[in-house]
Amino acid sequence: MSLFDAYDPHSEELIKPSLQRSYREEENFPEVIIGAFKEETFRILEQVCHPEEICTLRGGRTIPVYRVNWRGRDIGLFHTLMGGPGTVCLMEGLIARKAKKFLLYGNCGVLRKDIAAGHLILPTAAYRDEGVSYHYLPAGDYVEVPTHDRLAQIMADCILRGKEVREDVEALRAGYTEMRYCFGEDDVVSALNDLAKKSGI
Repeated sequence: MSLFDAYDPHSEELIKPSLQRSYREEENFPEVIIGAFKEETFRILEQVCHPEEICTLRGGRTIPVYRVNWRGRDIGLFHTLMGGPGTVCLMEGLIARKAKKFLLYGNCGVLRKDIAAGHLILPTAAYRDEGVSYHYLPAGDYVEVPTHDRLAQIMADCILRGKEVREDVEALRAGYTEMRYCFGEDDVVSALNDLAKKSGI
């Protein structure tokens, strides 16, 4: 099977993050996690937020995960690995612990000289030059951002007009927060037990 054929839009995942032996669901684990790609950005978050270390992940090195309380809400912070494969592995470890929503924060370069440094960029599509996304999305050179028009409107309302946008953001985000699996937990355990019996494990 080619990498370009890896995505299957007709079935749901068979291997859940919760089945990992390394990580287990943890009580009071933050549901919202912020991952920073740049070390400098992460160090600024550490200095500003004064986080407490709550666990570690493994990804070729030990990666601490921190908790901060921001306006009465617990948020997790971690310095993620560069690149899709490592980041996805870390995220699956966090999902197994109970994380549900992620914001990955980084920066980018530009090829156009008319885009000045320090400006906000709202992408309408992303060029794919890695392999991880082919397991989650259909093959293609670009991944379109289907909500970019709506997000641009929300940003303009907030930044230019000073409008309260909480409800707009929640409505936009609702389309990205549902996670479904093809088997329930009991079905997966039963299937694994049957496989173990048949293979003599």
